[in-house]
Amino acid sequence: MNSSLSSYENAQKFFSLAMLDDALVCIVNASKEDPDDDKILELHAKICYALKDFEKAEPLLRRCLQNNPMNAAIVTRMIDVLMIKQDYKEAIRLSLHYLNSDCKNQDIQAQLVDSYIANGQPEEAVAYLEGPAVQVPSSARNLYHLAKAYLCMGQYEKARLAALHCLKQSSRSRKAMLLLADIYVKYGGETNGSADTFALLRSKEYNELLCKILIRENRIEYLELFCTPQLAAAYSLPTLYALAVLSLEAELFAYAEKLIAIYFRESPTANKSIAKYGDNCFDRNEYRKAWICFTACLVHDPDNSYYVRCLGECLLRSGDPEKALSVVDDFMGSHERNRYIEFLRAKILCQKGSYEDALAQISQCLSRNPNDARSNSFAGYVYYHLGLMDLAMEYTQNSLRVKPYGNFYALNNLALISYKRKDLCTAEKYLRRAVSECPNKRTVRMNLARVQIELGKLEEAYRTVSFDLSRQISYSMVFDILSCAIEEDKMELARKIVDSLPHDPIRETDYAHLFRIVSGEFSKEASYKHIDKHFWDDRIKNSHSVFLAEPMSVYNVLKDLSQFPCVRLPAGIRKYRIPYKGVGYRGGKDGNRHVQNFLTVITALNEEYIITAYPSD
Repeated sequence: MNSSLSSYENAQKFFSLAMLDDALVCIVNASKEDPDDDKILELHAKICYALKDFEKAEPLLRRCLQNNPMNAAIVTRMIDVLMIKQDYKEAIRLSLHYLNSDCKNQDIQAQLVDSYIANGQPEEAVAYLEGPAVQVPSSARNLYHLAKAYLCMGQYEKARLAALHCLKQSSRSRKAMLLLADIYVKYGGETNGSADTFALLRSKEYNELLCKILIRENRIEYLELFCTPQLAAAYSLPTLYALAVLSLEAELFAYAEKLIAIYFRESPTANKSIAKYGDNCFDRNEYRKAWICFTACLVHDPDNSYYVRCLGECLLRSGDPEKALSVVDDFMGSHERNRYIEFLRAKILCQKGSYEDALAQISQCLSRNPNDARSNSFAGYVYYHLGLMDLAMEYTQNSLRVKPYGNFYALNNLALISYKRKDLCTAEKYLRRAVSECPNKRTVRMNLARVQIELGKLEEAYRTVSFDLSRQISYSMVFDILSCAIEEDKMELARKIVDSLPHDPIRETDYAHLFRIVSGEFSKEASYKHIDKHFWDDRIKNSHSVFLAEPMSVYNVLKDLSQFPCVRLPAGIRKYRIPYKGVGYRGGKDGNRHVQNFLTVITALNEEYIITAYPSD
């Protein structure tokens, strides 16, 4: 018992310090020594609850209640767990059972009302709040719950008045203000005092506080109503900045631009904070947000070359090289030479396909700094696209000579040149070195995997692709490896690939389907169900921009499959790569940089139905 007591005391200490993992280890040890001790059991339940491990917390809480059914703290937690499980009837039963003995516990009263509302019984909630059991019906808490219940019943005027009375009791109640906002936004036209409510929420007393609450709660749907740029000028600078950021995150771009303009007007250090946020957006590949930030910074500091570079990169990566070139040329026309801007201009020209102009620009950079590793590597890349492989090799090797380590661009370029010359072994050597020096560069890994597939090194290719499955992986690459494994009858590897894929409800079924086909587990009905659920679902179509038009009938496509490239798989399976507009989850670019959307269709030999369908990436 001494050891269990010591573990219990340590668990208590860690729990009080919010060191929950350490507390859990100690309380588990204590439980092993004395599993029936009430104190140990209760603390164990509290720790699991605090860790949000409700599956483990529930049986522990039930055991505690068996020993002490009137423990208010345990009852409260148990009701919370039941609410999370959506077992509202049991939550109501437990609340009433406790309140029969202790009718003044306001926490459990509030839980009872919430359980009634969640269970679709707002009338019972109102009856309880207005009944004799509630000692202080006019308290802020009870008025809030009353307003919430009236709102669920559709009695909007009563809900509004109750929420207003709640604010009189507690003028800074976050919940009451949000509830009033809900009432106005959703049902304002049906309430007699909607205009007064709106005026109150937008008053000087409440407006900035409401804005802070909206920011904290991420209630983006109310921003344009309650946080207008006209009112924003009176906010504190932290609130103003937070509103601008929240507007960008909500993709309310026109609104965000207005708020950022006000922020620049009010803050002498606006450039620093907005540029930092722009950098963060750029790192997350959110180029539209970054573009807004750097545009604003450049307006207030037009001579800052860093903002020009960032803005140009945003436009370039957003697929607008023409506008990027315009920004860069405007700056170069009125400022002294800047090697970073000139290098960016060469990149832009290269992306436009103007390789001769790109070469002329990068040559100017090299004339002033012939030992610049990046310029040499880029020159090699341009020569590669011009088909001048010897010069491409020369300049890329110059880059590697100047910067022998951490120069994955040069190593990747040398691999591309070797691949072009059909020297796959040398290409693999360069790419292995690039991966070893820069293991997190996804492009280099994908290139290495492609070469390994062609060399027949499928297991190595999959290890290369699945280096870190928590990161974004190329599903089309995995699919190709899986297809090759099946074609070469390496079923153990195929199973390993299918089993190790990260959970993705839209995609994983496709891989599993392919494996089941060749394993003889094929189900026609399951295939149709999969297509109906995922591929033709209106919710999916509405949430993906590639659905530009009504999709073509796949069955019509199947009538003439001979026109499409075909990969033959074992067991009479054929995989067709079918590019056509208006269908798929995402788009891509073909070899000529034309935007295409791809659908992969797998059919059984001599059958007119689809086994599975998936858009590749």
